[in-house]
Amino acid sequence: MAPQPSPTTPAQPDEPLARSPRFEDIMSLRIFRLVVEVRSFSAAARQLGLVPATVSKHVSALEKDLGVRLLNRTTRQLNLTEEGERLYRRCVNILEEVALLSDDFSEIRGQATGHIRASIPTVLAVRYVAPRLTTFLQTHPRLSVELELTGSKTDLLAHGIDVAVRFGEQTEPNFVSIKLSDNRHIFVASPAYLAKHGTPTHAGDLPRHNFLWIRGLPPAGTLPGFDTHAIQRLGNLTTDNGEVTRRAAIDGLGIAMLPSFVIDDDIRAGKLVMVLEEYGYTSGIYAVLPQWRHIPNKVRLFVDMLKSALEPSLRNLKLPEQP
Repeated sequence: MAPQPSPTTPAQPDEPLARSPRFEDIMSLRIFRLVVEVRSFSAAARQLGLVPATVSKHVSALEKDLGVRLLNRTTRQLNLTEEGERLYRRCVNILEEVALLSDDFSEIRGQATGHIRASIPTVLAVRYVAPRLTTFLQTHPRLSVELELTGSKTDLLAHGIDVAVRFGEQTEPNFVSIKLSDNRHIFVASPAYLAKHGTPTHAGDLPRHNFLWIRGLPPAGTLPGFDTHAIQRLGNLTTDNGEVTRRAAIDGLGIAMLPSFVIDDDIRAGKLVMVLEEYGYTSGIYAVLPQWRHIPNKVRLFVDMLKSALEPSLRNLKLPEQP
C-alpha cells in the first residue's frame, strides 16, 4: 500500500508568506502590482477601467488570503509593508512568467495577441508610424493598439504604457532603451530672416540673433564652442514642440535648431535655409520600455515595426545641397 503523504505543517505567525495560497484569479496580483507602481488606488482604477472600490477589494482579498497587511494606507500616500515588498518582488516574477506562457502559446498558434499602449511624439507618429499601422494590424489581427500622441514625456507606469518613443537615450531606473534610429539636428532660418539680420557663419555670431529654443535642445556639451545656457537666453520663444518652433522659423522670427526630419521638406521648398552646418549634431530616437525579464511578444513586434518605420526613413533622409 502506497504511503500516505504527511499532513502539511501549518505556517507559523512569524512566517506570513510561507504559505502557498491558491489565488483564484491572477487579476488580484495584476491589480496589486499596478497599485504599488502607480502608488494610488484611484490611478490604478482609472488605468484598468475599474472603480477604486473594486481595486481596494482585490488588494484586501490578497491581504486576507495571506493573513498579512501589504500596504499602509493614509489619505495622502501608500507605503509597502515588509510583507508587501516581498509579495511585490514575487508578483513581478509571477506575472512575467504568465506573460511568457501566453507568448509561448501565441507562437504555437502562430499569432500574437493582446493590447499595446504606446506613447509617441506626434510628428513621428503622423509622418512615419501611421503609414505602417494598417499593415501591422492586418498582419497581426489579434493585436490592438492604443496610441497616445504627445510632445512631452509620459509617466509610463502611471499611464500603463507598454512602449514610449523618446528623443535621446533614457537613463531612468527600471526602464530599458532600444535605439530605433539616429536623429540629426541642424540650425535653420528663413530666407527673409537672414536677408534682414544677416547669416551667422560661426558660433560667435549667435548673440546678435533671435534664437528659437526647443526646451532641452541643444543638450549641454553637444555643440563645441557653444554655451548652451547662453543660447537659451538669446531668443523670445521657448517651446517643447518642434512644429511650433518650425512654424516660427518659417515665419521669420529667428534661428532654430530642429531635427532634420521635421524640416527637410521646408529646405527643399526654400522655406528654410541651413546655417552653421558644422555645428549640427546627431543624437538618437529610442523605444523606452518597463524593465521586463522577458519582453512580451506583442511589444517586441511593435518595437520591430517602429524600427522598420524610422530607421530606414531617417537614415536615407538626404538634405538638399545649398549653393
